[in-house]
Amino acid sequence: MYLVFLKRFSIFSLIAGILLSIPVVAFLEPKLQLGVLGNYLIFFVLVLVSGLILLYVLMKDSRNFQTYTLAAMFIKMLIAIVYFYFVFETFKNDLLIFVGSFFLSYLLFTIFEVSFLVRFLRKKTEKAVDS
Repeated sequence: MYLVFLKRFSIFSLIAGILLSIPVVAFLEPKLQLGVLGNYLIFFVLVLVSGLILLYVLMKDSRNFQTYTLAAMFIKMLIAIVYFYFVFETFKNDLLIFVGSFFLSYLLFTIFEVSFLVRFLRKKTEKAVDS
């Protein structure tokens, strides 16, 4: 299941990265390009790590899955807030673009993670019912 997650996550990240890079490179100055790329990369790493951990937990013990999911989302949010706090000063003059790309990256990667995990959980429960 890890390979399926990694494959879909790679395809999603590649498509999102290409679609993101076109307007960023065309319209933003280099300093803002780094900020938008940083936002993309922080959520790329956070969702990759939390997705793999949640898949591991789900395959081992689905009874505590909700607890681990909430803990992973809380830790992800905490790391994102700390990142935002430290990087905020650098992009204070271009706040709208930085904040917009921050929340867009958060939203896109979170939607991917949740939809993948819900599909996996649904398949797992269907197999359990059929057995």
